[in-house]
Amino acid sequence: MRSRLADALRTTTALAGAAAAALGLLHRPLAVFDRVLWGPEHPWSHRDFLGAWWLFWAAAHDGDELAMQSWPDGALPLQHHVPNPFDALLLGPLVADQPWPLWWNLMQLSHHLGNVLAATWLCRVLGARASSAFAAGVLVAASPVMLHEIAGGRTLSGVVWPGLVALGLLLRGHTVVAGLLVGIQGLFYVYTGLLVGIVALILRPGPGLFAAFLPMLPYLGWLLPAWSEAQARPPPAGFSSLPLAGLAGLSSVPERFRLHPALLLGLPALLVGRRWRLLAATLLVGLVALGPQPTWDLGDPLFVSPLAWVDRLVPPLA
Repeated sequence: MRSRLADALRTTTALAGAAAAALGLLHRPLAVFDRVLWGPEHPWSHRDFLGAWWLFWAAAHDGDELAMQSWPDGALPLQHHVPNPFDALLLGPLVADQPWPLWWNLMQLSHHLGNVLAATWLCRVLGARASSAFAAGVLVAASPVMLHEIAGGRTLSGVVWPGLVALGLLLRGHTVVAGLLVGIQGLFYVYTGLLVGIVALILRPGPGLFAAFLPMLPYLGWLLPAWSEAQARPPPAGFSSLPLAGLAGLSSVPERFRLHPALLLGLPALLVGRRWRLLAATLLVGLVALGPQPTWDLGDPLFVSPLAWVDRLVPPLA
């Protein structure tokens, strides 16, 4: 009993320390949190942010929210709002009367802290010491890619805390709940949900993981009509492959790509139990992080990753 309490105390200390470090790294934007938008440098000309903000605004008002998008012509069906419009449709009516930009900043900060805390807790579940788990949380908090995604108006494409919590619960034997959280991760962003689901199957396969299909099957059926059009417009260079120069912090790539420390999180996992499963999961995540055509500095591809074959064999993933 005493050892469990001591372990819980160490975990709580690691979580609190990681959260404090994350807030400390953001002390300058937090100082003007209720007055200055936490987002891209030029938010009112930034397409991702404008699309997300308008969807929140439209969902909070009566009438056809799609007709309010891309005025005066309206927007495409909701299936085309990738990653998806669920955050706006669920939260828009709740935050419509709250002070702006405070509610937006709080939502983004909550997702960011969720990522940091979930990564810290997962490391503890994997067997890491409290100090190592704290360090891992700080690495996530300092990741420029993570901050860029969440602060840039792509509210759900940078959110991975449901998937990280799912993996932790899975390793503790809560398979059905883990499966449901994998499905929720897929609702946040279908590709991260798919990746987390594969990692879960590698770490601890079990029938309970099929609970992921409860939230995902209706959503995938709803998305099906938009898949062919989505793959017809690939993202521009730098949005699907990792610029390797960024790992060395070189100035030839934008700041948001320099030194992606979250890639280091898989290394401590190799030192604990279930080594071959963790190694396989780490290699898979690393492969996905490289993207289909890795570049040096967002220029011409250096080589074609095996991930490109997956895109070709499974067209919706392209």
